[in-house]
Parts: sequence; structure tokens; C-alpha cells
Amino acid sequence: MAASFLVGQEYEKAVNALKKIKTPSKENLSNLQKATFLRGLQLAESNSYTMASNYFKDALHYVIQTGNTQLGNLANFWLAECRYRGNDFEGSLHILNKLTNNTTFKKSAEYPTAVYNTGYNHFKLGNYPAAIESFATYLAIPSGSYSHEALLRLADSYFMNRNYSQAAETYNQVAQLES
Repeated sequence: MAASFLVGQEYEKAVNALKKIKTPSKENLSNLQKATFLRGLQLAESNSYTMASNYFKDALHYVIQTGNTQLGNLANFWLAECRYRGNDFEGSLHILNKLTNNTTFKKSAEYPTAVYNTGYNHFKLGNYPAAIESFATYLAIPSGSYSHEALLRLADSYFMNRNYSQAAETYNQVAQLES
């Protein structure tokens, strides 16, 4: 029954059904981890970040039992996003720092976005030197989808750090991209 809920994208029902199993198998736990993660994504996509965070934390809880660290990394990535959206920039940054130093996560498609988000958290916290470092690191990654925004935030970070000549040079680069 829980499997049909998963296939039908009824993740909340799948989670409830799987949690009722008294002695779950490893496959049940794996499905529970997937269902909690996917329910978290549904909630995050509907801007219910606090509720989504609870599901991502649940998905992380099952990493030890399932051994699915890849899904655990994704749950952490989205948990960091939820923290950011809830203005908990330090909490988001703490998670992202762990992820961006994780060799397995560095190979994931989400790694560049995590570096970008790290820069944004530093920027929001007023730690402009760290924001500069993160945005520069992001811009060095090929095919970043937020390159224009990262370059603009890099310029802003230089400006806020009172490095006006570097800010002007970087704003000029942004202007050249826009023309």
C-alpha cells in the first residue's frame, strides 16, 4: 500500500503508512526515507518551509539505517534552503559549510548552488569577505546558472567591504553582460 502511495506521489500518506509498520525491513526504511524527503520537497515547493524542514530532518534520521548518504546530502541541501527562507542564515550556513566540504557532495549537481547559497548567507549576515570568497568560487565553477546574479552580489560585496575600485570593475563586468 505504501509503495502505491509513493508511485502516486502521495508522499504524506506513504510516510504515515510506512511509520505504522512495527518492524520495518531495510526496504521499508529506504522507502520511508524517500517518502519523507519527497514530502519535504512538496512542502518546500509550496513555501511551507517549517513543515518541510521537519520532513528533511526525518529523512536525515534514516541515513544511518539505510546507508543512503546521497539522499541524506540532498535532505541537508534542502534543509539549508528552508533555513535560509526562514531567515536563519547562520543555521543555513552551518549546513552548507558541511556540505560544501563533503567530497561526495562536491560531485553532485547541487554543489554549485550550495556554493552560491553559501555566498548569499554570508552576504545576508554582513560577512562580506566570506561572501566575496564564496561568490568568486561559484563563478569559477563552469556553467553556473546563477552567474549573473553571483557577479552582481560579488560587486555588492566588494562595495559593502569598501573595496570601491574592485566593486566598480565588477559592476562594469555586470553591465557588459547586460548589453
